[in-house]
Amino acid sequence: MAFASTAAGAEIIGSVPPPAGLLAGTVVFAAGIALCMPASLKLVLASAAPGERADVIGNMTACYAAAQTAGAPLLGLAAGAGGFRLAFAAGAVAPAAALLLQARHEPGALNAGHPRPRAGRRGDRAT
Repeated sequence: MAFASTAAGAEIIGSVPPPAGLLAGTVVFAAGIALCMPASLKLVLASAAPGERADVIGNMTACYAAAQTAGAPLLGLAAGAGGFRLAFAAGAVAPAAALLLQARHEPGALNAGHPRPRAGRRGDRAT
C-alpha cells in the first residue's frame, strides 16, 4: 500500500493539471510516504533472523535516509530540466520499482498484505 500510494500520488501530481492534480496527488503521495518507513521495516524484519534484526534495522534506516537525501536534489534537477509535472511523473518510477521488487522477493506478500518469513535461517526455530 505504501509504495503503491507513493507511486500513484507522484503520477497524479505529474499527469493531472494543477491545482487539482497537485492537491489530490499530494494527499495520496503523503499517505504513501507516511507508510513507507513502517512498511519497509516490516518487510525487512520479516526475513531477518532474530539475532540480525538490529543490523537489518540499521542498514534499512541508512538506505532510507540516503534515498531521501538523494531524492530531493534529483527531483530538483528533473524539475529544472522539464518542469515539476515531469519530475513527479518520473519520480513515480522509484516506488513502482520498489513495489515490483517486493512482489518478486515475496510473491505472496502483495496478495496476503504481509511478507512471509523465510525458513532455515540462522536463529529460526524449528516448527
